[in-house]
Amino acid sequence: RVTITGTGFQNDVTADFGADVTETVGSRTATDIVVDLAVALAAPTGARTLTLTNLADGGRSQLESAIYVTPAPTLTDVTPNIGEQGTSIDVTIRGAEFQNDGTVPAINFGADITVNNIVVASGGIITATLDLSAANPGQHALIFTNEDGGSVTLNNAFNVVAGVANLD
Repeated sequence: RVTITGTGFQNDVTADFGADVTETVGSRTATDIVVDLAVALAAPTGARTLTLTNLADGGRSQLESAIYVTPAPTLTDVTPNIGEQGTSIDVTIRGAEFQNDGTVPAINFGADITVNNIVVASGGIITATLDLSAANPGQHALIFTNEDGGSVTLNNAFNVVAGVANLD
């Protein structure tokens, strides 16, 4: 979602960021327009020019480099990819296009696994600690989301095995 500020916007104003971007104009005033964007996974990366058009009078304005389309993240693996229920384990997540701009990405292995100590070591390596104290045994998918909303899922990324009973 982006908010565009300017002047002379009419009720029929449209917004266009080019190929592979779908725009839905929401609220609008004479000076502000709210636009929801959906960027296709195959969209070329790079700067996009915004074209605003008032349909009634044909008034048109452009803003170069209004947004920048970034590559979608990818996931390769999690190592180790198995852990025992009731423990904590340090893991390394490998992939590409992890944003390393000081923000912490969202890393989710399911509601029963808590992810702590997330460190983006590079654009392709993240380290984290998985708290498996409440984890259900079985395969868990990893859902990774960059700060800009780019997201990817790696199915069967991590396996929780039942803990060994302690008979003290």
